[in-house]
Amino acid sequence: MCIRDSKGVGLLLPQAKLRHVTMIDCQLRLINLSGCVNKAAAFTRCDLSEGVLNGCGWHRTPLRECRMVGCHVTGTSFDGVDLTTCEVEGWALGGGELKGALVTRDQAAAFALLLGLVIKG
Repeated sequence: MCIRDSKGVGLLLPQAKLRHVTMIDCQLRLINLSGCVNKAAAFTRCDLSEGVLNGCGWHRTPLRECRMVGCHVTGTSFDGVDLTTCEVEGWALGGGELKGALVTRDQAAAFALLLGLVIKG
């Protein structure tokens, strides 16, 4: 199923199972996907800012050019997920969520600061 150019601001989908769902150019600010399992889903150019993505599973779920500013991602594994084209500032996370995620150098520096690291030089 493909969903295009839709508004889902504040959409509540906790514990949902999104399988073979593609969302393109959707406004999904403040979405709640807590505990959601995403299998073979895809998000392209979607705004997920300030979303609650705690405990989500992103198995084979591409995130392309998504805006994900201020998201809550505690307990979510991004292992194997390519975040390089996404805007990912100001995340609330615990630390282990980013293990294995593919990020740019600038994103890595921003995440390091969020985790309390002091970058010297």
